[in-house]
Amino acid sequence: MSSKRMFIAFSFDEEIKQRITQSQNTLRNEMPTGIKWVGAESFHITAKFLGDTDEHLIPQITQIMEETLAEQQRQQIQLKELGVFPTKKNPRILWLGTIGAKELLNHVHSQLENNLENLGFAKETKFSGFNPHITLGRVKHLPQNFFPVFEAHKDIFVTNCEINALTLYESQSVQSGKYKKVIYKPLACVHIS
Repeated sequence: MSSKRMFIAFSFDEEIKQRITQSQNTLRNEMPTGIKWVGAESFHITAKFLGDTDEHLIPQITQIMEETLAEQQRQQIQLKELGVFPTKKNPRILWLGTIGAKELLNHVHSQLENNLENLGFAKETKFSGFNPHITLGRVKHLPQNFFPVFEAHKDIFVTNCEINALTLYESQSVQSGKYKKVIYKPLACVHIS
């Protein structure tokens, strides 16, 4: 059987991705080296990472996504405030946080964790708690001005947007010149009524 590297995420329309990119460009202009910036096509909020997954499970995964969203309503969130993983002393990931729709986001994450466990997907144990975020960049070499720039922009407000769908993605690594690039291909999308 064929397997694909998959994850489930809340995605954004092009207008929202453009607004995130504008804020990201402000940071990029102040820290032009040391961070590998994520492209707009990769902006999303991961709800559940699945890893290598047999393709034949896609219908069952989609059904679980539908059941998870069945009685939910669309909700507004704010994309604002910067954060880092794993710690402020050792930043490896620079991210944009979310405010609002906490119950919806936590419900979806929890339901996916529990219901997908029945299909053989392990629950997340690497991190403590669910922290919805959008990855902006990966720190390769800490820029000298990282902390002053981070502090100056940590309360950044990007936009309001609506959480209205979950998408099952395949993560593909493709050759792009002499480097590999990761692209995300949607496999299924479930909308909140």
